[in-house]
Amino acid sequence: MKYSVLKYKTDMYLNEEINVAVAFHLLSDSDAYEKKEVQLMSKMNRLFTFNDELNKKFTKIYLKSIKDDWEKSLNNIFSNYDEFEDFTGRYVNNFQFKPIIKKIFKNKKEAEDFISATWKHFLHYSNNKEDRMTKEKRNKYVRTMLENEFNDYVEEHKKINSAYGSIIADFKINLPDNRIWIKYLNNSSDVKDLRSYLFLAEKVGEKIYFVTKENDNSTLNNIINLVDKDTAELIKETNIDELIANLNQNSY
Repeated sequence: MKYSVLKYKTDMYLNEEINVAVAFHLLSDSDAYEKKEVQLMSKMNRLFTFNDELNKKFTKIYLKSIKDDWEKSLNNIFSNYDEFEDFTGRYVNNFQFKPIIKKIFKNKKEAEDFISATWKHFLHYSNNKEDRMTKEKRNKYVRTMLENEFNDYVEEHKKINSAYGSIIADFKINLPDNRIWIKYLNNSSDVKDLRSYLFLAEKVGEKIYFVTKENDNSTLNNIINLVDKDTAELIKETNIDELIANLNQNSY
């Protein structure tokens, strides 16, 4: 399977973006089964709040055309797409796909379950409530992503200790040469918590990634910029896949 997240960027030079869709290409080794799917955000108003200059009618039609473009290319001899990369590579402006991620599954059900969990994860805040995963299911999804990359090096709910206090991290990755911590911030107290966490982070000597609902919060960014990037970094929740890929690439 291959999948990619479609994001919308307000400006090509600014780090402001929102996930709007997830595209999948499922193909068995024997080519006996193939599926092409695009899941769009259900709460379109979130996109229009993100950028109130977008034409609502045109944008909805455009996103629907992206979905139809991929899904209707299945078994279509007139399709322009020989590969998933041909489809995702078309979109290079404000709407563009993130790097493609590849996964291998033992059977069709396992792959279908992954599709269902993945689009719900990446479009969490842009979905209607009935389509959202519970916090427990989201944590399980992230743990599975971590274990797929780091095998037995992953632990949950471990304490980060220092002489000045402690933090309960959501995930700990025990790499051969160092340890990495991942801590989700509470949306209702993120500013206050981050200030106190950073004081402890400077005393620990091991990098902590703080995960937040949005990383374009100017207050949180100003706080995190007070410390070195080797100490702590702020990560948007829906970019956890990019964090995992970068950690894997730089750790071995």
